[in-house]
Amino acid sequence: MFKQAKERSAERPKRIVVDSLWAYEKGFKKVFYSRYKEHRVGFVRKAGIRARETNNVVERLHGTLKNTLKPLRGLKSEETAKIWLDGWFVFHKTSSELER
Repeated sequence: MFKQAKERSAERPKRIVVDSLWAYEKGFKKVFYSRYKEHRVGFVRKAGIRARETNNVVERLHGTLKNTLKPLRGLKSEETAKIWLDGWFVFHKTSSELER
């Protein structure tokens, strides 16, 4: 996961925030380790709703997406998934702008 993110990114991130799962650390070190301070990427492991930096917004988005997809019993192809997700993001972006 970290390797794919690094390959797709235009520039090196300053820090990566993950939840409390310990498995992330090994993958992060394998991809982003640097002994040079100017090349280091911050690794922030936070858990809980009271943490200063969290990934709660992303976790909530994933939960909403999973609850929406469950009745569909999966998507038949990658193309179908892309079309469906593009529409879903447009819907949520539009509805959040209407709430303002």
